[in-house]
Amino acid sequence: EIRASLTVQESQYRALIGELRDSEASLRTAKKVTASLLEAQHEKEAKVRVLKDKATAEKVACDELVKDLQQQITELTFYLRTQKQVDQSPQKVQEEMRGGHVVTTQQDQAHERGSGRARGRRKGNR
Repeated sequence: EIRASLTVQESQYRALIGELRDSEASLRTAKKVTASLLEAQHEKEAKVRVLKDKATAEKVACDELVKDLQQQITELTFYLRTQKQVDQSPQKVQEEMRGGHVVTTQQDQAHERGSGRARGRRKGNR
């Protein structure tokens, strides 16, 4: 009876050792897959960082372009308003304005920035 019991236990022991080896093999495979996935994740994160940097640079470039276009619109609007005023002026004034040149200086631009009330006082209107 002891021998039969010993044989059964040896058989169970061998089965457990086999399961342990299979589990260790599965663990090694899982570790390899995990390492591969981690490496792929790191590569993807690096690509995401590069794409974010590119997106930031593109946004800056677009913002600059928008700012430039807004400035152009402002300048064109000023030109069109001025042209309309010239067109509405008497013929003699139109000829003088079209034939002349306008030169602005820093001082002239500073006066333009003042309030309407301050300009009014300079003209003698109080």
